[in-house]
Amino acid sequence: MNFKTTFHCLVLQIDNCSDDLLFNIATKISKHNCIVKTIDVDEYNSEKTISFINQDNKDLILYKTDDVIKLYFDNTMKNIAPVVEIYNDIVEYMNYSDVF
Repeated sequence: MNFKTTFHCLVLQIDNCSDDLLFNIATKISKHNCIVKTIDVDEYNSEKTISFINQDNKDLILYKTDDVIKLYFDNTMKNIAPVVEIYNDIVEYMNYSDVF
């Protein structure tokens, strides 16, 4: 896969990673001036992806498997405060997190 944009990744290790939880997190992200661009569902691999665009025209991608949710964000974002706010909103759901 060839990406034009480099992303940082915030990994959220969550027990009982349900679709409801994914959409709760997506709702919290959308409250930070982020608009949903696409929703992709791969039922065969139990993967779901919701991509957003923020007010600076930068991408955020929420990716879910059975036990992990990853939030990818464009490393060229000049203002990452919204990502920090999103992290603070969803930290209550987490067992473990890491940033790559």
